[in-house]
Amino acid sequence: MSNFVKEVAGYFQNFLETDFRRRRQPKRNIVSTNKDGTKILINLDKYPRFKDDLYKKISDPKVFDADFLVQPGTYTSSLEQSSTNFFLKNILESLPDKQETIASSFNDELVGFFVKYIDDIEKFYELSDDLVCDMLAKHIFGESSASISATLSRRSEDDSINQYEVENQLGLALFERSKEEFHSLLLEFSVKKDPGIFKQFFNTLLSEQNIKIVVNSFFSSLSINDLFQDLSILSKEIRAKDNFELYLYIGELLFDKKSFPIAFIPIEIDDKSSGALKVLFEKRYFINKQAIEYAYQQVTGKNVGGIASLIPERTIILEEEENIADSIKELIEKIANKAFLIPDSFQGSFNTVSALTAQNLKIRNSFFFTIADKGDESALNDYEEILGMIDAEDGLFADLSKLIKSFIGGNPKDISEKIRTKWNKYTTEDRLVFESPIPVNEEQRKIIGAVSSPDGKFITVQGPPGTGKSHTISAIVFRAIKNNQSVLLLSDKKEALDVVEDKLTETLNKVRTDENFQNPILRIGKTGNTYAKILNRNSIENIRNNFEATKETLSKNKNNLATEIKELKTAVKDTIATYDKIKIDDISNYFKLKNKLEVDEESEIYLNKKFKFTI
Repeated sequence: MSNFVKEVAGYFQNFLETDFRRRRQPKRNIVSTNKDGTKILINLDKYPRFKDDLYKKISDPKVFDADFLVQPGTYTSSLEQSSTNFFLKNILESLPDKQETIASSFNDELVGFFVKYIDDIEKFYELSDDLVCDMLAKHIFGESSASISATLSRRSEDDSINQYEVENQLGLALFERSKEEFHSLLLEFSVKKDPGIFKQFFNTLLSEQNIKIVVNSFFSSLSINDLFQDLSILSKEIRAKDNFELYLYIGELLFDKKSFPIAFIPIEIDDKSSGALKVLFEKRYFINKQAIEYAYQQVTGKNVGGIASLIPERTIILEEEENIADSIKELIEKIANKAFLIPDSFQGSFNTVSALTAQNLKIRNSFFFTIADKGDESALNDYEEILGMIDAEDGLFADLSKLIKSFIGGNPKDISEKIRTKWNKYTTEDRLVFESPIPVNEEQRKIIGAVSSPDGKFITVQGPPGTGKSHTISAIVFRAIKNNQSVLLLSDKKEALDVVEDKLTETLNKVRTDENFQNPILRIGKTGNTYAKILNRNSIENIRNNFEATKETLSKNKNNLATEIKELKTAVKDTIATYDKIKIDDISNYFKLKNKLEVDEESEIYLNKKFKFTI
């Protein structure tokens, strides 16, 4: 059996890692678009403020569940200062010549407008404003905007900001600084008819100081990209594809014109809030083991056994005092120093991008958001765990082997008739009164009985949506909790687990003394309850304090439930006995007499009270 399981686990592990391509590029790599050309990558270097906020979260050991609210305009990217400086330099070098050109051209155009619209002063003002803005855009900012057009195109991925947009907005911004003065001069011109009065206006408007203020202000507030929009695109792509998830990639391995993440964190996007996205993740991460081993083989020509000790596990669950940032930094530096013999380390903050370089390999501390298939990693972990248990002759494998043998080779025992027979023997009070924190019907009681049976190894429950399957599972779990048992609940659909978890949490909350009491449900693949969070010192201390506070009350009332159940059954039994004494003929005669005497409801109540009639 062990050889069979080992071969099957190795087969699927190899498929998930390489698609059976002979030691070629692993599946989890860093690419900007998918096969359809859709954008699936966000380089967080574009959003330095978000990156700083993110780094603070992953550097804090007290943060078990990190979350960010991303709204439009909250995290945006702008041009580098070097681009702004280059833009200004181009303008200022030829500014004196342009001042003279603009003033002269404006005077000629202005006279023509005035003659044409002498009887429509509003139109004259409007065209004069447009004329100044157009001249400023074309002659002052046009050439400089063209000089950074390639930068704008590269940075603005949807082409919403281009050179023409920049030069027009700058022309308008510069004009707005002196618009009132310009209108006063237009009024004076309409009286004196002398265009020479605008010369000083243009000298002041086109001063070096004025242009610097406008350009620096414009580019400092220019939003070329918005993280909200970028994440919205990825969120829509996730909804359109089955089994895909958002990930945070930390660390980048570059060689042979390929790029791979070193570590990654599953990210949950909550887009239920109007006009905002919530980004959530837990205090854990995964190592891209296959990519590191692949790079090691390609670069060194050695077997992966040489670095096996560096990456003992794919999934890293951090202790209470640890944090994600330091743990990943230590991992990356260890890989660089010991696997690829790069003696350097990251200097300064790990949040600032730098690289550790060898002859044909580069390791960078990059940060990316991307989407990828979420099922592969968990399956890889399972197969690797199975292979590890087999090689180590772990006792758990004996249990796994026994389970597989019984499932494949053994015929399960049919206990359906036994369960029905047992149910039929129940008294009415036993059927109606059942110890469960949530109500259950007859079929659900039978299912719970099958699960509790020693012969009930494999139970199948079928039914269309809305018939109570999740409710039944919740009742089974509650029974296990009462019996001090642990439960592992699995599903291929997140929504099914959500329903059961919500039902369990809602019911458990009713018996908790403190709303801040740590939820004991460990949910894998969803932010909220991690192993470290459940077992951290504060949670354990809180449990202990709650237990001490309620211990005396529990001791006094430990038999209350049993007593209540007994009293309920007795009450049901007595009610049944009372109704057994009622004769149908007496009831029939009572109503016949009531109709004959034409007794109304009010009179009936009065007579019953006065004479204490009984049937």
